[in-house]
Amino acid sequence: MRRILFMYKKSALVSAVALSLGVSSASAAVYRMTFMDFPGAPNTTVVGTLDTSVPSGMLNSGATPFFGHAWTGTLVYGLDNTTTGTITGAFSYSMASGASATGSYSFSLAPGQSAMGILFTWKIHTGIPVLNIVNADGSGVDIDGDGTLGTIMQNGPFAGTPVGFSGQAVVPVPAAVWLMGSGLLGLVGVARRRIN
Repeated sequence: MRRILFMYKKSALVSAVALSLGVSSASAAVYRMTFMDFPGAPNTTVVGTLDTSVPSGMLNSGATPFFGHAWTGTLVYGLDNTTTGTITGAFSYSMASGASATGSYSFSLAPGQSAMGILFTWKIHTGIPVLNIVNADGSGVDIDGDGTLGTIMQNGPFAGTPVGFSGQAVVPVPAAVWLMGSGLLGLVGVARRRIN
């Protein structure tokens, strides 16, 4: 009976080590994009050729305050272009909640890229429009070549400042996990010698 109990503990320990070594990364929940349909799609006016086949959706609030204040954002519409081309002209975003914005952007979409018009709210400022282009893997694109993702904010307290929204950053597994795993494997070896 004692040997069976020891073998059970040993199997549980080996399983725990194997599972911990199998984890390659963890995610830090800073903010995320969740695409979902909602009734009453917003009005989107863009001069140019595009396929508006990407559904409307929401952008969750940021968990980390921006300059001490929380922000919220709404993904107004996604523009999907399946062939390389340039979209130039005015945009008009309007939401059922009353938030709206107008302005203009000029950008190009490569195959597999999507453009997202985002209206976000920060402090008392509402309807701050931002255009972001993302690749099929969710990574952001430097639209205007200034070294930052996204485009400049056209209004609000930081007009002229670039801002970009992207998916969750992947956090690597700390070295301590690997050290702990190798230490546990060493303990299994010592316990095995003790039985023999």
